[in-house]
Amino acid sequence: MSGKKINIKKKILSKHQSNILFSIIIPVYNADKYLLECLQSVLNQKYYNLEIIVIDDSSTDNSLSIIKSFSKKYSNIKIISNKKNEGVSACRNKGIRKAIGKYIFFLDSDDYLINNGLKKLAKLVKDNNQVNMVIFTHYKMKSRNKYIKSQNIFFNNFSENKINNFFKFYNNNFCSAFCWNYLFERNFLIKERLNFLTSLNVGEDRLMVLKSLCSSKKFIFYNDFFYCYRLAGKLSERMQRESFKVCSEYLNIINELCKFILNKELSKKKLSFLFNEIKVPLLEFIPAFTLNSRNEILSLSKIIKKNYNNFQLLKTISTKKSMFFFIIKYGTFEGLINYQNFIIRQIKLLIENLKFQEIYIFSRTMWGIVIANELIKSKYPIKGFFDNNKKFHKNYLLNLPIKSPDYLNNKSKKQISKILVVISNQEKNDIQSVVAQLKKYSLTKSQIVQMNFYNFT
Repeated sequence: MSGKKINIKKKILSKHQSNILFSIIIPVYNADKYLLECLQSVLNQKYYNLEIIVIDDSSTDNSLSIIKSFSKKYSNIKIISNKKNEGVSACRNKGIRKAIGKYIFFLDSDDYLINNGLKKLAKLVKDNNQVNMVIFTHYKMKSRNKYIKSQNIFFNNFSENKINNFFKFYNNNFCSAFCWNYLFERNFLIKERLNFLTSLNVGEDRLMVLKSLCSSKKFIFYNDFFYCYRLAGKLSERMQRESFKVCSEYLNIINELCKFILNKELSKKKLSFLFNEIKVPLLEFIPAFTLNSRNEILSLSKIIKKNYNNFQLLKTISTKKSMFFFIIKYGTFEGLINYQNFIIRQIKLLIENLKFQEIYIFSRTMWGIVIANELIKSKYPIKGFFDNNKKFHKNYLLNLPIKSPDYLNNKSKKQISKILVVISNQEKNDIQSVVAQLKKYSLTKSQIVQMNFYNFT
């Protein structure tokens, strides 16, 4: 943003607004590339009964100067400037304490709001009394300058009128754990002491959202697009750099959810919901865990041992392929070692008796990285990754090229017959879509295999 003029509409808002309806909380760290669009998207709503709380987390780029430029023109922009980097969770907690709006919304600095959303949202909450949470049913995804997906959170024929039991519904459908998928009543958060765990930088949303859903007395749905999420692939990159730290944070999430279950009186339906949702961090723990050294696994075993009374709740969902089954059978450290070896063995078994000259991983997910990493070690002919996201094409991962699946269009039938594709995606709908796509390139059923890590949770 350096050297560029910032074009801000000179709309000066009253410094004495009362009865603020919305507090928009935006944590910022080195986001000058996207921050202008993010802030402008809130101001372009042309809805003025709100405050915008921007927390600069000791940015080293031009983020703070951009925020100050906006705050000079708009009196409802409040700045909190951290002297040192404290992390996104601490920033959001500061925003909650500073907020005076009736409802709080968390906006990430590299994302933005869809036009006219706040007006529609304001009408919705005014028409419904004593709402603790609003659940957004749709969002958009963007890569670079292109929309790549308009996502329905639940399913195509979603209707809130068809939901007889919310938690039973969530047990059969995807539960978004991004905090930007919800609007929170401020008094509800304060009364229930709901905030973000500051020790977490991965999955901090999930813990807060799940606790909020189980504590909420009344929630409603917003059946329209409100938010645009910018696809970045940051977690995959961090997983490779800091696999131990990622694992320890996921264990902390699981531990905190177990503590919440133990300390809160919950209905059977809510318990079922939470046990189902614990499987998500257990699933996301796996790829980073396979990259951990023996010494790192020893440290992870100490976390589990220290909080063993909480982790014992995992017996409820434990299977003969799960982490806690191995811990019960072999002890914490040896159990984790055996669990890691088991997962690696299952990856190798996936293609052990298959003879192909070229193997590709679809797509560059966290699980895809793990599959490729282990198969490369075993000298299998891994030639690269397939991914539908053009943002990643011509890049490299594990020194392997990331290609469009259209690469297969240039192959002869003989060449196609020598190719195997391993699908790393974990969501059922994604897998079905990828299989259908690959068959269009003349790959047969025997040339497509899938690694289901859900079996190991």
